[in-house]
Formats: sequence, C-alpha cells, structure tokens
Amino acid sequence: MARRFDSRLLRTAILVLFAALAAGAGGCPLTRVKIKAPLDGALIDDPGPVFSRVRTGKNFQPLSIVVRLDGVDLIAALGLTPPFTGAGGIVSIGGDTVTIADFDYDISESAFNQVEFTADGLSDGDHLLEAEALKTDESLEMRTSAFALVDPFTLELSSLPAAGLPRGEASAGAEGVLVNASLGDSSASPPVVLSNGDELRAGFVNAAEGRISGAP
Repeated sequence: MARRFDSRLLRTAILVLFAALAAGAGGCPLTRVKIKAPLDGALIDDPGPVFSRVRTGKNFQPLSIVVRLDGVDLIAALGLTPPFTGAGGIVSIGGDTVTIADFDYDISESAFNQVEFTADGLSDGDHLLEAEALKTDESLEMRTSAFALVDPFTLELSSLPAAGLPRGEASAGAEGVLVNASLGDSSASPPVVLSNGDELRAGFVNAAEGRISGAP
C-alpha cells in the first residue's frame, strides 16, 4: 500500500535546510589579521581625516593588536592601554602633526577583535598602515595597507587670447590657444607632455602638471 505524502514533513525539511544555509551564509569566522580600511593601493583625495579599521579573529590574543601608521605605534605613542574607546591625541608622524580621534580598541564582538581610528593632518604622499597581532599559539601575523593622499583633482587652464585681444582681456567664450593645463599635485613625478593633437587626453595623468606640447 502506497504511503500518503505528508506535506508537513516536506515543509519541516525545507525549513531545516534554509536554517542550515542561513547559518552558513555568514561564512567562516575571521581567523587572521585583516585591514578593512584604508584599502591597499587606495588613492584618497578627501582632505578630511583618514579612517582606518583593523580586525583579528578570536584565535588571536585579544590585547595583542598593534597598529602603526608610517612606523609609529599609535597605541604606545598615545600611552593607551587596551581595551579603550573614544580615545585620541596628537602624535608626530614623519614631521606631520597628526590628530588621532575616535580611537577604539574593542574586544567585545563575538566574531572578531577590532581597532579603528581616524588620522587628521597627514601630508600628501604615500603612507603605510601596519597591523599585527599574536595568535594564541604565540605566532605573529602582520598585514600592511599602502595608500596615498592626493589633492582633489582639479583642472586649471591658461590661454592666450585670440589675435587682436590683449593678454588677460579675452571675453568669456572667446577663442584662444590653450597653453597650460594643471591636473592636481604630486611630488613624485615631473611634468609630462600631453600629446594628442595638442588636446588634453581623457583620464588622469600621474604628474605634477601636464603641459601642452610647445607651451612655456
């Protein structure tokens, strides 16, 4: 005799399956040092504070996290003892006077330990965030994130007025010859010639300023 199909058993099985999938959706727990911000290789053109966030798994000693900004151990430089929250102060980093604010060292999360802060006052150029911590087996793990601060990209144009008009008296919309174009600032590269029929190319140039070929 054929057994009667029980839809209740099917619904129960489906609910159990979905519960198992939901439990696994969060992925494996964090088991390493991870720099969440700033991302490695990031170009930051916001003149405001730089936000940083570091996490470690619970297989690390909770009070062993060290964060260094351009080689400066921020926790030690500010005389802080983890855990802490809402800390801050002023540190010297590479000749810059940098304000550290919203400095939190949190070990209360169930899935990870977390350190985060903002740094205001870093000069334009390349910077390095280092994060390291000791695992429960005393082995050391470190991660780095290299980022750069740049001036917001701007386009500054100078032109010679059309024939018959004195320099500096060209009216709005008057035709002229583009002689110079500056795109942002960088101390890492010399001026670069822009060559495309004496017209600016689309996109960014990795230079202090770009000049039209033949311009002074």
